[in-house]
Amino acid sequence: MSTSSDFTEIGIILILAVSVYIFFSLRKFIFFQIEHSMNEIDNKIAHFMEEISNLPVGEKNVQKINGENVTSGLVDEDDGTRLEIQNLVMDLAIKKKEEELKNRHYSILRKAAKDMIDSLVYIPPFRKMEENIPVPPIDSNQTWIDLVKNHIPSQKTDLADEWRKYISIVNRCSELKINVLREFENYLVRGTGLVRSENGTDSDKGDSFYVSEMLYSLLNGIYFNMQISIESPETPPESRKNKRVKAEDLFLNGKVFVHAPVNIINLVKERFQYLLVEDHVMPVESMKQLLNAIDSANEMVGGIKEVLNWFIFENTDMLTCNMIEEMKQ
Repeated sequence: MSTSSDFTEIGIILILAVSVYIFFSLRKFIFFQIEHSMNEIDNKIAHFMEEISNLPVGEKNVQKINGENVTSGLVDEDDGTRLEIQNLVMDLAIKKKEEELKNRHYSILRKAAKDMIDSLVYIPPFRKMEENIPVPPIDSNQTWIDLVKNHIPSQKTDLADEWRKYISIVNRCSELKINVLREFENYLVRGTGLVRSENGTDSDKGDSFYVSEMLYSLLNGIYFNMQISIESPETPPESRKNKRVKAEDLFLNGKVFVHAPVNIINLVKERFQYLLVEDHVMPVESMKQLLNAIDSANEMVGGIKEVLNWFIFENTDMLTCNMIEEMKQ
């Protein structure tokens, strides 16, 4: 009996199969275009070489002298025609060499475009050791410079400018994540009397503390739709009545997040729980800024990838550039 997971796996396999088919079909089309161009040049060269070989070396010059046909010798071959055809053949040979260089350079640029795609990153989740995301600038690689400057049409986009904006927004996200972590923590526990605990193993925090490490999981649930499980085990009524239990636990993903009296636990839950179900409702200004920055960064990734994939799979018009001129040397 099939399950939903079976259908999901089949769907993924079908999508991968179609993607692979499209990939090789586009590559085959591009190589066909290049090969067709090279074959056309070869055919023209062969045609002109045949023209040269069929030119007459010379012919008899017959004149009428006193009413009689007199052969006075051979006419020189048509040097002008032969030279013209030879020049055409030479031009075609040069063009063929240029096409070969373009084809070789195109392979290098496709590899550069793929490297650029691999350098693009979506904003990662919150983590304890927050670091800047390393995105290499365009001018760190000469081939990248050539690709962006000489081979991406301006009608597509100003890719160099888009890449600079992308690096800027990525760095901005890294800064905002640090601000959000600090400001959200303050928002969550202000007025509660909760004491900060790094990992919940401290023995001197008493009956009212929160585990700061769990904030990463909570923020990842808000910003990156990561799975969040919230539990507040019920305290037996008789324990409450006898006042044997002064504090309770709020669990986040199976780990203690807050240990405090029930009214404090409920207050903390109220401050963050709605953030997990309502979109774009942020109680702290830096949280709103980060949300917009993440959306912008991810949108830029999609736009840049689209242009680079166009170059890899669809572009067949390889233009000359300084790097091709250098390859001729």
